[in-house]
Amino acid sequence: FGFSGASDPGESLTGLFCEVDFASDREGAAREVASITRLENQEYEALVLAPLEKGLFEPDTVVFYGNPAQMMRLIMALVYVEKRRIDGNFGGKVECTEYLLAPFKTRSPRVVIPGMGDRIFSMTQDDEMVLSIPGTLLGELVRGLKTSGKAIGARYPVTFYQNFQPEFPKAHQELGKTLGIL
Repeated sequence: FGFSGASDPGESLTGLFCEVDFASDREGAAREVASITRLENQEYEALVLAPLEKGLFEPDTVVFYGNPAQMMRLIMALVYVEKRRIDGNFGGKVECTEYLLAPFKTRSPRVVIPGMGDRIFSMTQDDEMVLSIPGTLLGELVRGLKTSGKAIGARYPVTFYQNFQPEFPKAHQELGKTLGIL
């Protein structure tokens, strides 16, 4: 809404929330809209998006899509280097501002559950989450991935616990003893 030209972007979004039943009343819609990270009109000229490997600029924000286990590993790495837990702000809609704008404005990482628009217009799948970070943290994230949980072998994909002795059914155990293999 910071690029829309609306005279009052917050009021426009509040009205939309009421119109499409994203809020039960105008007061609740206004309260939620006030908590959403957004730009004011003309605060910035443009928003440029590009794959990290193709961008010809230093990114202000880097966005990762992945499954919950991948996000867990990235978050673990960030907590290791940032020395604090990662924030999230959830509403089920208008989540793009939380991963595109919040890290840019707060200079802090953000965990997001993609909303309706992500799923409808960007084909985000049910098993995907989003983590976004300020571009300045990219090197630290890599360092955290190399170091966090190293002593216990933390990685992705997560390895399952395999240090147990399987117990065969009684008939198999008896046959194994008879054959001398158990």
